[in-house]
Amino acid sequence: MANTINNSEMRFDLILETAEGETPATGNRLDLPCTTDQGPLNYTRARVTDDTRRANRETAAPTDGASAVDGSISANMRPCDALDVLIQSAISGKFDGSGKATAGENDLSFSMFTTLRTNGSYLGYLDKGLQVSKMTITNAATSDDSVKVSFDVMGLKRQELTTANTLPVTAATEKAFNYIDIGNLKIGDEAMEFTDLSFETGTPRGARKVFGKKDAVGMAATANRETTLTVKAFRQDFNINALVLNPVPVVFYMVNDDGGYRVTLNHAKATVPTDELNDTGLLVNIQFTAHAPDNNTPALVIEKL
Repeated sequence: MANTINNSEMRFDLILETAEGETPATGNRLDLPCTTDQGPLNYTRARVTDDTRRANRETAAPTDGASAVDGSISANMRPCDALDVLIQSAISGKFDGSGKATAGENDLSFSMFTTLRTNGSYLGYLDKGLQVSKMTITNAATSDDSVKVSFDVMGLKRQELTTANTLPVTAATEKAFNYIDIGNLKIGDEAMEFTDLSFETGTPRGARKVFGKKDAVGMAATANRETTLTVKAFRQDFNINALVLNPVPVVFYMVNDDGGYRVTLNHAKATVPTDELNDTGLLVNIQFTAHAPDNNTPALVIEKL
């Protein structure tokens, strides 16, 4: 049993690619602080059936077609380099020198090193050409839990490793955000006291598969970006009902002693606010959908704090 793969040995590192599908030979691997239930991404090959009639009712042998990588990455939200890579890929926008990333059409791909075993002989995967198709942030449901984030990813190819990568690792030592680290929700000029928040953004993606290639040759955006923010806040008056009749800017923060993020939906159209009663008071439920009113105003901006 010396080579059994233990959950505690498994770890994940990212590196931003400069050429899609190619892992850089230099730079730092970025420690990805996944939750304890995180497993490897899925690697599949299409099964091509052969419906040729055979004697004795036997089935003709199937063959393998194109391969693909996909799956979900789950983490406790915190300010760290690896999550910065995933955020940039999710919004197709790169953090500039001031730490500001504008959602756009600058697609970023990355490689993911998955360490399966370190005890005994090394075993791992290297998934290449990964891009995020959806990012979801949910605040803690209770005051003793952390803020959760998940990323749906798709990729081009996988390499099986029996030797550990020697690039230096940038450790993720920053503290995760908790309930009190999400605050300052502002809808237009109205500051809200809220009890629940869910933020989602992403662009549907698909792999470009061509004749003669086992692996996809690239990723493509297959539809427009969709960005929504759903909140529950204590109702204090009717101001919010009038405020959200027209598109408004919406801002919220996640920040602790190690840093954080400010998320801005510049033009957000709201659903009609609905009331919900719980044991602590009357809440108002609102869902905002971000959009760009023109080609010069971004719908979504994320800034590092």
